[in-house]
Amino acid sequence: MTTATIDQQNWKYRRRYLVAVTAFVMGLMLWAAFGVPDKEIAETIITNGYYVLASFTAIYVFGAAWEGRRNFGKTNTVDGTVTTTVASTTTEETTKG
Repeated sequence: MTTATIDQQNWKYRRRYLVAVTAFVMGLMLWAAFGVPDKEIAETIITNGYYVLASFTAIYVFGAAWEGRRNFGKTNTVDGTVTTTVASTTTEETTKG
């Protein structure tokens, strides 16, 4: 029986999304720093870029902490059962879907 942590695949996609947004915002900020002739527009883009990066990072960390707390001690198995371990007690539930 193969086990994997709950939502392991979801986090793979969430990380890719975070990296894609970070790369896009950093590219936009570099373009604003070196390619935009209007200084006010460049400052606005760079300032808001930092806000976007900070927001996405905070959301990612909060989501990781929330998932970790919610699923602490649970593992999924290939046959559709969820095994929960709490203080040396193990229970198994069959999930549908």
